[in-house]
Order: sequence, then C-alpha cells, then structure tokens
Amino acid sequence: MRFRHATGGLPRDHRDVEIERLRAQLAEARTREVRVRAEERERFSQLSAASRRFAHSMRSRMDEKQRQQRRLDAQYAVSRVLEEAGDLVEAGPGIFRALGAGLGWDAGVLWIIESGALRCAGIWRPGEVPGGFEEACGESRLRLGDGLPGRVWRREEACWVEDVLEDEGYPIREAAAEADLRCALGFPIQDGGRLAGVFELLKKDTSPVDEDLLRVTYLAGHQIGQFVERRRAEEERDLALSREREARQRIGGILESINDAFFALDHELRFTYLNDRAEAFFGKPRRELLGRDASGVLPEGEGSGSYEGIAEALRTGEPAGFEVLTPVTGAWISARVYPNSDGVSVFFEDISERKRSEEKLRESEERFRLMADAVPQIVWLTDPDGRVEFYNRQFTAYTGVPYEPATAAEVVADHVHPDDVAATLEAFGEVLRTGGTLLVEHRIRSKEGDYRWFLVRAEPYHDPRTGEIIRWFGASVDIHDRKVAEAALRSNEERWRALVDKGSDVITISDGDGTVRFATPSIETVCGHTVEEFVGSNPFELGRIHPDDLERCKEAMRGLADNPGRSVAIEHRYLHKTKGWRWLEGTFTGLFHDPAIGGLVANFRDVTERKEAEEALRESEEKYRTLFGSIDEGFIVVELAFDAKGRPADYRVLETNEAFERQTGLVDAAGKTALRLAPNLELSWIGTYGEVALTGEPVRFESYAKSLDRWWSVYASRVGGDGSSTVSVVFDDITERKRREAHAAFLAEVQDAFALPSSADEIMQAVGAKVGAYLNVTTCNFLDVDEGRGELTVSHSWEKTDVSGLIRTFRTEDFLTEEFGRASRAGETTVVRDTQTDPRTDARAYAELDLGAFVGVPFHRDGEWRFFLSVTDSRPRDWREDEVELFRELSNRVFPRLERARAEEALKENDDWLRLAQRYAGSGTWEWELRTGEIRWSGEHRELFGFDPSDEPVDREDWWAAVHPEDLPRIEEAGRRCLEEDEEWPEIDYRIFRNGEIRWIAARGQTERDEEGRAVRILGISVDATGRKEAEEERDRLLARQWVATAETAERERISRELHDRVAHSMGVAHQSLQLHDVLAQKNADRARAKLDLAKEMTKASLESTRNLSAELRRLDAEDGLEAELRYLLDVAVPPGIRAGIRVEGNEADVPGHVRGQLFLVLREAVRNAVAHSGCHSLSVGLDIGPKKVVGSVQDDGRGFDTTDGNGGVGLRSMRERTALLDGGFELDCRPGMGTRVEVSIPLAWGQ
Repeated sequence: MRFRHATGGLPRDHRDVEIERLRAQLAEARTREVRVRAEERERFSQLSAASRRFAHSMRSRMDEKQRQQRRLDAQYAVSRVLEEAGDLVEAGPGIFRALGAGLGWDAGVLWIIESGALRCAGIWRPGEVPGGFEEACGESRLRLGDGLPGRVWRREEACWVEDVLEDEGYPIREAAAEADLRCALGFPIQDGGRLAGVFELLKKDTSPVDEDLLRVTYLAGHQIGQFVERRRAEEERDLALSREREARQRIGGILESINDAFFALDHELRFTYLNDRAEAFFGKPRRELLGRDASGVLPEGEGSGSYEGIAEALRTGEPAGFEVLTPVTGAWISARVYPNSDGVSVFFEDISERKRSEEKLRESEERFRLMADAVPQIVWLTDPDGRVEFYNRQFTAYTGVPYEPATAAEVVADHVHPDDVAATLEAFGEVLRTGGTLLVEHRIRSKEGDYRWFLVRAEPYHDPRTGEIIRWFGASVDIHDRKVAEAALRSNEERWRALVDKGSDVITISDGDGTVRFATPSIETVCGHTVEEFVGSNPFELGRIHPDDLERCKEAMRGLADNPGRSVAIEHRYLHKTKGWRWLEGTFTGLFHDPAIGGLVANFRDVTERKEAEEALRESEEKYRTLFGSIDEGFIVVELAFDAKGRPADYRVLETNEAFERQTGLVDAAGKTALRLAPNLELSWIGTYGEVALTGEPVRFESYAKSLDRWWSVYASRVGGDGSSTVSVVFDDITERKRREAHAAFLAEVQDAFALPSSADEIMQAVGAKVGAYLNVTTCNFLDVDEGRGELTVSHSWEKTDVSGLIRTFRTEDFLTEEFGRASRAGETTVVRDTQTDPRTDARAYAELDLGAFVGVPFHRDGEWRFFLSVTDSRPRDWREDEVELFRELSNRVFPRLERARAEEALKENDDWLRLAQRYAGSGTWEWELRTGEIRWSGEHRELFGFDPSDEPVDREDWWAAVHPEDLPRIEEAGRRCLEEDEEWPEIDYRIFRNGEIRWIAARGQTERDEEGRAVRILGISVDATGRKEAEEERDRLLARQWVATAETAERERISRELHDRVAHSMGVAHQSLQLHDVLAQKNADRARAKLDLAKEMTKASLESTRNLSAELRRLDAEDGLEAELRYLLDVAVPPGIRAGIRVEGNEADVPGHVRGQLFLVLREAVRNAVAHSGCHSLSVGLDIGPKKVVGSVQDDGRGFDTTDGNGGVGLRSMRERTALLDGGFELDCRPGMGTRVEVSIPLAWGQ
C-alpha cells in the first residue's frame, strides 16, 4: 500500500479501512461520472453540430447580405468621391478607399492612356508601397493587350487574374510578388465612348473570379468615365471663360483719340470737349459748341431720349447706354454715357445702317422662333410694356412650367430667387422707361427646386419709322459656374472699368517711316500682338497689310507729313497674329508738328464683325438650312390638304433635313404626300397636324407610329399667321427609350412579385407567365446546372397552351452543342434567331422540339456555372438587343431570388430538425444583442427555464430574475467584456430557479463581430447540466474525504518522523548528558557542567519541537485563512536574521477548504526547508489566485543545491505527493549558489 503506519506489525487502523471504503466509492463515482460525461458529450456534440449548421446557415445569409451591402456602399462612396474631386488623379485615393479598402483589396493603380500606351498615374495602398512595385509601375508602358490593364483596354470590359504569379502575361509579377500582391482586378474607365484609362485593384490572397464584383466594378468604371467626361467639358468651358477674361483684361489704356464720336459735358450740360467725329456729326464747328449749353446750341435735341439718358446718368452717377433716333440729325445712334467728377463722357456711333438691317431681319421672326427652340439658352420676347409673348422650349425644360401669357413681374416673382426679385424688376423697369439695354444677373429656380445663376440680356427693337420700341428680345444664359470665377476678378475689373469700357479702339503713334513708337494695350485684342511686339515694328514692311489694300493705304497717307492736322479714313485688311485677316477701320492724322506727339496718330478698330454682318442677311437662309441640316432631331415642313368639309385629309412634304431620312428611312420625301410615302400611316397624325394649322396652337406629344414600328417625340407649330396651312415639325426617335421604360416597368413588376413570400416553384411560375405575356414567347425554362455530373435539369418550364413542357434532366452535351456549352461556361449569352439556318444548331433536332429561335442566359455564382435561363419561340425570331439585355437582367434578378427561396426552405427544414433535437436533448438556443440588449430565446430555451413557449419575448430582466444571485455577476461581466473589451464569450455554468428548485445550466456561446472586429452579438446554446453537476459534487465530496484521510495519514507519518528524529533524539541526548554529568561530577567539574548545559539545551529544543508540532496539528486545514496562517508561519518559523515577506493576489474565497489546507502544508514545508538548510538572508512567499488555478511559491537567496545528485529527501517527496493528490503541478528551480524557488500550481476546476 502507498500509506502505512510508522511502525509495522500493528493491527490495521479503522481509518485505513475507512480510506479503502472511500476509495471504492470514489472509483464507482468516477466510473459513473465517466459514463455521464460520455453521454453528455454525445448529446452536446449533436447539439453543437446542429447549432453549427444553424450558425453557418445564418452566417452565410448575413455574409451575402453584408457583401452586397458593402458593394452597394462602395458604389455610393465612389459617387461621393467623384462629386468632391477635381480630376481623375485627385479622385484616385478616394476611389481606392471606396472600391479597394471597402471591398477588401490592398492596393490600387490608376493607368491612363498617353501616346498610345497605358501609363501609371498613381498608386494607392493603406500602408507604405514597396519601392520596387511603385518603380515597376512607374516605368511600365503597356500597349494594347499587355498585362491585365492592356487586356482591359483591348476588351473594354472588367478582367480578373486569380494569381498574377502564374500569369505569364503579367509584366510586373516579380514586383507584385515583392509587394506580396497576388490577385488582380481591372476595369475600364470610359470617356464619351472611348477608353480613358484602367483602374487596377490588387490584394494579397489569390481569389477566384467574382462575376458580381466584375459587374459592380464595370459599372463603377462607367460612373468614373462619366465623371472624366464631365470634368473635361468643364475644363473646356473654363478655358473659354479664361480666354474671355484675358481678352477683357487686355482691353484698356489711355484713350486720347478714338473713332467713336465723343464729347464731354460738365454738370451744367455745357460742352467741354468733342472730337472731330462729333463735330462732323453735329454739323457745327467746335468753337461754336465748346463752353455752351447743349440745349442752347442743339435745341432740337432737348427732350429726346439721348438728352434724357445723359441727364439720368448725371443724376444717378451710374453709366448708361442707349440707342435712340436723334432729332438733331435724324440718325440712329448708339451711345454710352459715363459720369465722372467733371460731368459726363459720351461715346456714340451712327447705327442707322444696322437699324435698316434689323428692319430687314424682322421678316425672319418666324424662323427665329424655330431656331430659338434649338439653342441651349432660354430665349424670350415681350411687348413694349413687358408682357411675355414667347418663351422657347428651354424655359419649360428648365423650370418645368409651360408657356402661359404673363407679365415680366409675374414671371420674375414666380421663378427668380427672392433676393434677386427687387433688383431684377428695378433694372427691367429702368430699361422700359429709358429704352436701354437690360443686362442683369439673377438666380432662376429649376423644376428640381434648386437655383442657378443666369445672365439676362435684353435689347429693345424699335420701329424704324417712328423709333418707338415695339418689342424686347431677351436671352438668359446659364453662368452659374462662371460666377465664382468672376468674383475673384471683380475688384480688379472695377478699377479698370472706366478705361476698359470706354472703347475698343487702338491708338498708335508712328514715325514718318511708319515705325510704331506707341500703342495702347487694345492692340493685342485688335491685332493679336502685345504692345512690346508691336512697338518698334513697321506694319507696311512686315506684310501685315493685305496686298490688295497696301497701295491704297499708302496712297491715302501720302502727304500727311506735309499737311499738319490732316486726317484720312481708311478701311483695310490686317493680318491678325492668330485670327488671320481682319477688317480694320481707322483714322490717320498727321501731327508731326505737335511737339507733344511728333508723329502720325492712328485710331482704328476691328470692324470685321460689321463686315460680316453685312453678309449675314444674304447668308441667313443658308445658315438656316445648315442649322436644321446639322441638328440630330428630324425636321420637316408640311402643307396640309383639307377635304370639302374642311377636315385634314393628307399633307404634302415641303422640305426635310438629313435627320428626317436617317430616322424614318424615307428618302426623297420632298414634294410627296404622307399617304404616298406611308400608305398605312395612322390618320391621327394627319389630324393632329391639321389641328395645329387650323388653331395656330403648337403641340408637343409622344406617339407610336405602327406603320414604322417606332415611337416619336414631336413638336409641331404653324408657320405663318391665320389661314396658313404650313406646319413645321421637329421630331426625335425615342423608340429605344420607350422600350427601356417598358422593360424597367416589367422588371419592377417582377421585383414586386419577389417581395411576396413565395416558394421557388411559385416564383418560377410567376416569372415565366410574366415573360410569356410580355414578350409573347412560347416557353420560358429555368434550369439547374450540375457541371460535376454534366447535367442540366429543367426545374420549371412555363409554356403556352397546347405546348408540351421540357421538365426533365438532360446531359449537358445533349441539350447544348459544344459551342453553346463553351459560351455558357464563359458566361456568354447564346442568341439563335433561326434554328434551321444557324450553323451552330442541329436543325433536325430543334425541329423535333418545335423550337424556331431561342436565347440562353447562363448564371454564374462565385465563378461556377449554376443556372441557365432559356426563352424560346416556336418560329424564327429576330431577337432585339434590348430583349437580350432584358433576359440578362432578368437572369441576374431571378436566380439570386430562387437561391434565397430555396435557402429559406432549407433553413425552415433545418429549423424544424434543430427544434426537434433541442426538445429531446433538453437544450435550447439563444441570441444576445450586446448593443441593444435585445434577447431572443427559442421555445426550447423558454421551457428549459420554466417559461411558457408562447410568452411574450424575454427581456434581460426576465433572464436575470431566474439566475441565482451568486452567479449573476459572472454573466454580466462576461457580456461586458464581450462588448467593451472585445473578448470571446466564455463557457459558463450557472444556477437558475425553476419551479421551486435550483437547476444547473451549462451555457456555451460564439461571439459575432462587425467589420471593425467589435463584438455585436452572441449566439449560444444552453443545456441542463444539473445531473452532471450532482455527479461532480458527489465526486468532489468523495475526493475531499479521500484527500483529508490521505493528508492525515501523511501528516501522522511526518509527525512520527519528527518525534523520532528530533524530539526523541533530543531527549536521548539530554538523558545521556545527565548520565555523563553524574559520572563526571566528582572527577571533572567543568566537563560535568558542560554536559548539564547540553542536557538543558536539548530539553529546551525538545520542548520547542513539541510545541511546534502541536501548533501544526491545530492548523492542518488553515482554518483561519491561508494568508493569515502563512503570515503566522513566517512570524514563528523564520528567525530574526532572515528578511521574510508575503504577497497575495486574488480572492481566497475562490479556493476550496481542502485545497487551502494541502497548499498550506506544501508551502510550510518549503519555508521550513529554506530556514533549516539554505542559509538564506531573505525569503518570500507568493500566492496568486485566478479563476482556474491557484499558484503558491517560496523563494530564497540561499546556497541552493544540485537537484541531479538525488538531494531533497523526505520534505521534497512530501511536497510532491501532496501536490499530486490535488492533480497539481510541482516545480523546483534550484542551482548551487543561486538560491531555490518552489512553485505549486493547483487547478480549481473541480471546485467551481
């Protein structure tokens, strides 16, 4: 036996018998425990398997939903990035964060096309990009087809490389390997139909092709391409605006002489200056005018519009401009008035010729209305009092409001920004009063409700005979994007406005040989040369004067040097630096005699526009035809024919444009009647145009022409006044748009059907019926694909009445030819318009199946061909591309919904099995939403806690109320750690109150986390563990009794050794010393005294040992607490010369009593050994109590010993045996001269 009495031969103690009986009971309890544990493990394994299947199914559904949501979020994020970015390179990092980092990619590279090759424009990666990879990308120039970007360029579609290291066509795979990048995805960026670049995404892990992600990135590429196209258009617009600003900045200079007639008046309206042209215009010499009141010397002008305009400018201090018929000369003038501190400066020119041209242009008013509708600006007309007579269609397109008669004030109040209404009405009222030009900027509300800035310019049209305003012509130009740029220039423009706006003429001073000595800055506008380039040059010698005008110019200026003050006026062509030949009109004056000038003064302007205006009237008809020949919309002018009752019967085509023939397919239509061109034309078209001709009311409508099988958007208006039978028609083919709208409505109807809870068979039946009714097809078949077995199964087939279905399983090669099978595996749609003539089909086989045409759309999931949609017609059919695209979109929507429906059916079946397993296993499942606190229990879990399965949802208070108060903090702490410290849910056993009794619950859970790794939910299972706990408690009681009995036996053996080795030995020495004392007392008193002293010491030592043994017997179980007993031990057992300390961490209450007792005995033995044998100067005792184990240690700085030579003796053996009884671990760290450390680790699992 392992334990024996210290002295052999004695009868067996009754406690030995008790120990053997306890051992037998313990063995039986252990056997029962093993059996119970095995049964519970089997039950728990079954429940865990069911729970894992359930969790896996839930995770799969949630993962798919989250993946779809992440990809949708990525597309929205790309939209936000593009809204904020200035260009594609600037948008690159944001695009990568949205598509790359948002979808799990580690790097992004932007490639743009430059000089016929792809060049790297940027690399992005969350961390530092390895230099080798960045350098390799920067040095690469990829041609069409080179690498993944080159392949995307060639195919113009998204491409995928599963592993770049295995792709021989990937030119920088070594650099990618160095950067730890393996998988690559590239998608094109389209700019207005052409490829602008390629965006490449890379990540560390290899990955199979994700068709859905390819589609998402391809759409993102189109989205980015639209952004590039929009930015390019904005840059072109900004460049045009910049050039305009530069031109305006170049206008200016000191004006000493101009070609305009010019005069200045003081505040009393007295002439202070006038130039030669003004003198000639008034017909009076300068000396008669200077210093005199204008009304006095020119009485016929008093009260005229020009007089009032000058007076108003003086009164308001604001510049004014007007065009009036002056009574002074009877001519039309255009005047600009600029107030200054001395009075006003007036610039004017004779515009009579222009006014005559305007009179001629009045006849083109009807054509103007048609052309106005074609321009992108808002164009409008009002009568002299401001009542709106006309708006072009751009007004309705922008505001969403059709034209209705209204006053200008009403239109402004309804559509202009409230902050701009007052200024607009004031400006319009002013020009109505003065007859000037309206030029105002204000914000107009769109039909979406937002406001944009518009520049509004309106000019009055005067009656050539009376000079009265008979109409206002206005245009509103969108300048919203220009406003911001103009704001920065406004302060500078205001400084130069007085000079810049006073004229555009050039003033130069030349020497007698023609060399220019001075030029105003406007030279750059008129001639294209800077002042620096022009000064010092001789235009006559440099070939800048047109050869046909050169001699005439020289002849006109001969003799100016000899005739002081003489002037000549010349019109000639000048070679502009960048614009070619331009017409100039100038006055050349010889002022060589003037000391201040000493040269030839030239004042000239660019009159090219005037020259061109003179040709405008002659060219207007040609321009009109060119305009309507170049627009995309079809244009036709027709003459209606009416029957005897005045009803429209037909119409004859007068003229058409090229778009008419292109859109209708009707050629040489001019001169022919409608019914001759299209005999089956619906009479409603003739009736509509007849109504327009009779009423004069324009009409806009959309209608279907069955004879042409096309949809049209039409705008028809009468040409001419009452009685005219001529109608102009502008139309556009909107057939594709109408088809797209019909398809979208059909898909929305299908999507609505998906929202209803339906089985997979019900979904396929509903979709098949809708497809058949919408497209008039013969059959619609849904097939499941099993590539592993090479089979196609028609899981559902919708067919017309009297058409046999195809519900069966086919071998792939029997159903699809090799070519069709290859296309389907590649994800390509198969389109067959005639099975009898298509070389890819077996005509005989398809004839037997009564198939004349069909479309097949494969559906892939995670790179695997999973489903096949087949739509057939019994007759040959020319499938339109929009129909094929509809089938593709239908496939992308139907099959994921079928997968979900089948998954829901399977999940329901799994749920039924899970509930059955839980009911028979005495377990239940639960979910705990950590952020909201929401708790969801299965019905079995409710029954486990004694709740009615039909009760209202369980909340946390209901759960907590059922838990034993001593166990509740552990559950709360576990939940807190999961939520706040991102820890996993531990395995917890806790007690509950159920029907008046305490039951043990074993709870196991799995923590679910969000994308940032934070715990959001716990999915768990609970099992009634009361039987297991009772078995464990019974085992623990038996173990405790065994441990106590074993410890008592070991302690008796140790005390027996102590009594024998110490007390008995000391008493023997004392007894022997007393005997020697008696013998030596008469012979040697000193030796006798020494023996007596030794006897006293031994007696004292025996007494001390006896007391210590007595104290140890009292503290065998550390009944006063482990820490208290250890402190007491250090106080009584450690001599004063040794420094001793103790450290305790944790709650001692978590350590069972029998464990405390045995641990105390082990540590006490270690302390004694250190004091007795180590020769140490310091000694420390440590105690660490954790949730699963308690660790005790004793360390000294003594001499140590070599553990390899067998040293240690009874004390070490006793410590090891006590530790082994508790299934603990014993460690000894001891080396000679380095001290000794004893560590004991005891598990607490059995005690929990």
